[in-house]
Amino acid sequence: MLTEQEIKQALHASRVAPMPMAVPHGPFGWEHLSQFLGGRLDMSKVVKSLEIPAETWQKLEKIADEASRIQSRPVSVSDVAAAILRQYAESY
Repeated sequence: MLTEQEIKQALHASRVAPMPMAVPHGPFGWEHLSQFLGGRLDMSKVVKSLEIPAETWQKLEKIADEASRIQSRPVSVSDVAAAILRQYAESY
């Protein structure tokens, strides 16, 4: 059995949540997992890590700072990157 730290490291996760399943194995294991996760995940969003050059990140920080000033609310670099990717994907 993997430790919590090993699971985090293997999945590149920031946290691990226990799954209260009576029988996680057998023919209904996936069904139980699906039911458990269904109530906890927003399936309309996917969280992934991206590896980008530091120079690109700095440019995104400038865009986020400017957007924060214009919108009078905090805008993160991740918000900016996600918006750019969504716009690109929609036009593809």
